[in-house]
Amino acid sequence: SRTRLWTPDFRLFFVARTTSLLGDQMLPIAITVALVNTRYGMSGVGYALAAHIAPFALLLIFGGVLSDRFGAKRLMIVSDVARLVCQVALVVVLVQGEPVLWQMLVLLALLGAGGATFQPGVASMIPRLARDVQRANAVLRVAESSTIVVGPSVAGLLLVFLSPSAVMAVDAVTYAVSGACLYFVRTSPPRATRASSFRADLV
Repeated sequence: SRTRLWTPDFRLFFVARTTSLLGDQMLPIAITVALVNTRYGMSGVGYALAAHIAPFALLLIFGGVLSDRFGAKRLMIVSDVARLVCQVALVVVLVQGEPVLWQMLVLLALLGAGGATFQPGVASMIPRLARDVQRANAVLRVAESSTIVVGPSVAGLLLVFLSPSAVMAVDAVTYAVSGACLYFVRTSPPRATRASSFRADLV
């Protein structure tokens, strides 16, 4: 039934997941506009996007192991807080004038790493929040696909009226909303598992 899926906790989780994804999709547009008219040009944009995406791709599997060890909810909240801090630091870098590229690369890499620790927790949270896991996954996938379109569109619309730093500030709010929603989510305790080494879990 509808009420079986849309419990208060699943609603909170849905908002957290969707707003986090919305922030992820807005960021590349803001980065591009912030750097394309600087002395770094399109090369700087390429370096910045690579710095953001590469750590996510490389560290995603480690994020899965950490999620199993420390708890998905806890790690997702830590990820949101870390990304919020990095995003605010990016705003500070931009409002000071022409950005320093290496500073942006470091902060974007940290943002990518934060995403890698957030993403694996989604799969392990769903069975603890919804009885109909298949339907819950379908709802979240539809939302995910929607943010791919909506996120850049919202960023582009905001850039008509706001500076890139202001758009990044709005983006930072999405991580704050996500973390706050996750904090209030109540989940059933995970099933006990045998202790194993980090290497064994990674394999």
